[in-house]
Amino acid sequence: MVGMSIAARAVHGLKVCVIPDPYNDFRPLALRHRPLAAVTALLLIVKLVAASAIALIPAPAELSTITSAKIVELTNVERAKRGAGKLKVNSLLASAAQQKAQHMLDKDYFAHISPDGVTPWFWMAKVGYKYEMAGENLAIDFLEAEDVVAAWLASPSHRDNMLQAAYTDIGVAAISGEFQGGTSIVVAQMFGRSAGQAAAETTQAPPAKPVATPAPTQPPATAAPATPPPLPPADQSPPRVPRIALSGGTVVKATVYVTIEAEPASTVHLLVNNQARHALRVPENGQVSQQLDLSEFPEGTIVLRAYARDAAGNESEMSELLALTKDTVGPLIDDKALAFVISPGFDTPRLAVHLPGSDFSIQGQREGWVAAGAVTELVTITLEDEFGNETKLASLNFTPQFVSDPQSEEVTLPSRAQQFSRRLASAIAAVLVVLLILTILIQVRIQRPALIAHTLVVIALAVTLFLI
Repeated sequence: MVGMSIAARAVHGLKVCVIPDPYNDFRPLALRHRPLAAVTALLLIVKLVAASAIALIPAPAELSTITSAKIVELTNVERAKRGAGKLKVNSLLASAAQQKAQHMLDKDYFAHISPDGVTPWFWMAKVGYKYEMAGENLAIDFLEAEDVVAAWLASPSHRDNMLQAAYTDIGVAAISGEFQGGTSIVVAQMFGRSAGQAAAETTQAPPAKPVATPAPTQPPATAAPATPPPLPPADQSPPRVPRIALSGGTVVKATVYVTIEAEPASTVHLLVNNQARHALRVPENGQVSQQLDLSEFPEGTIVLRAYARDAAGNESEMSELLALTKDTVGPLIDDKALAFVISPGFDTPRLAVHLPGSDFSIQGQREGWVAAGAVTELVTITLEDEFGNETKLASLNFTPQFVSDPQSEEVTLPSRAQQFSRRLASAIAAVLVVLLILTILIQVRIQRPALIAHTLVVIALAVTLFLI
């Protein structure tokens, strides 16, 4: 009962405060002169504090020493540390970055794609910059150029843009203006590779692991007898030197098929990395074939040689060396050597990858741009070399990421105070409008002109403080 009594009292008290009825003489307590005077004082005090914070505490844009030239310089320093080429300032890209930054300030947003769907590529096309690939980094409310670059380096997607070796051009804009109730400095950094430009970099695969190749095995030397042996008859000449041929190329996997031409009726001894592997009898047609199992040999160079021995024990000289390369490993490439771009030409963002050369392929294509699917989740890309070996780059994340500034309380206070005052003014105005409408409509025949006028004045004040 006590709980019900307390609840009933609370409901009754709320009703008396906001709804006109006989208990409050059809004048809600919240709309009487003293509460409205208190609300007016609160609005004025909060607005005065916000205005004082803005006037006395410098905004980030006023403290900032960021310049476009400094951002370009620091970017090229980081690229040089990692072996990427120096970017050249392109006037068209700089103009595109300037227009993008100004658009964000004018429309009060901070994003790669505006609320009405304008992409970074729109600004590049607008200024006439034709590109093979392009990218964009953004930052806001930083004080030093070094902090901007450090924040970009700490973000994988921004770092990949900065250090992408395929880019050749850069344009940077750093401008200040009003943003969400305060003054901010916005930095837009655009990268590009102009259309038709010849590739300046090539991807070099890591050198194959060296494989020690022992010297060709020669028949063991024997001590010369005291009396020279008699010369062999003239018709006992040694067999001719075998010749080894491959079925296919010199890059192999686990097995290789070889054909050997040698003296008919002789026995060919085949050596793999100077280890005797097979002894093959040569038929009358002078050719013998054999499939070699190379699974036990390491990756890298494998050497084949052969010699022939006839029935009388005479041996030919060693054949010419035939070198193979065993390759069962997929393309050796860092994902940072690939250039990726999110295409704006689809309703759902699509990912494309740019291949720097023809050493490997994606979906059968060896150079240029290849579509790599929708950017809705982690992406796995399979690279394949010309021998069918695969390498998978798994769990690649291309979701756009944004840099936020860890500002101090002193720097963000003006903006926060301004935002709070505007939100408070809008909330009070909305509540008073609702209460005034209830007061007027619930008892249309009983109206309080002074109460309505006072409420309208406070609503007008709240709207005015919101706007300034």
